[in-house]
Amino acid sequence: MISGQSIQDGIRINQDANVYVSEINTGRQLGIQPLPGRQIYLVCLEGAIDINAIPLEAGDAIKIWDETALTLAAVADSHLIMVEMPGIK
Repeated sequence: MISGQSIQDGIRINQDANVYVSEINTGRQLGIQPLPGRQIYLVCLEGAIDINAIPLEAGDAIKIWDETALTLAAVADSHLIMVEMPGIK
């Protein structure tokens, strides 16, 4: 949706960050493989999800770093926003 890189149909910003918005239906999963040296800030805007078995409900947020793979499993129909950016040095 928003990126520091040129992407088709995306909004370009002058930052080393990418912003994604997702909708996941109940029972569906989304796999994410963060790039090395990057961190993720994810907010569950609506619904309920499990991230690597950590539950999040509407309004909850999580900061993720040093993970090689994430599994987002929708417990209820969910809307998410995820910001991917450089990790802490």
